Amino acid sequence: MKFPNAAKGVKKIFNAEIISLIAALIGGAGLIPGLIGASQETGDSVGTTLLAVSGALLIVSGIALLVAGIMNIIGFIQAAKDSALFRRQRMRKESRERCSVPYSALCLHS
Repeated sequence: MKFPNAAKGVKKIFNAEIISLIAALIGGAGLIPGLIGASQETGDSVGTTLLAVSGALLIVSGIALLVAGIMNIIGFIQAAKDSALFRRQRMRKESRERCSVPYSALCLHS
C-alpha cells in the first residue's frame, strides 16, 4: 500500500525541522554580537554596528522559524490525508490483537 500524501507531508515536516535547527543556530549567533555590542568596553560606532548585526540575525532567525512552523502545519495537514485511514486501520488491528477480554470493554472499536 502506498501513501504518497503522507510521504510528501513527512518530507515537509522533516525540512521544517532542519530549517528550525538552522534558525536556532542563526539566533544563537545573533545573540553573541548583541552581547558584545551592549558591553561597556566597545566604542560607540562598533557597539552600534554589532547591535545592528545582532538585530538583523535575530530577525532572519524569527522569519525562518515562522516559515518552518507554517511548513510543519502544511506537512501535518498533507500527511493526514493518508495517515488518517492508516491510523484507523492500525487502531482496529491493535484493538483486536492487544485487548484482553476484561480490558476490551475499555477499548474503543470503530
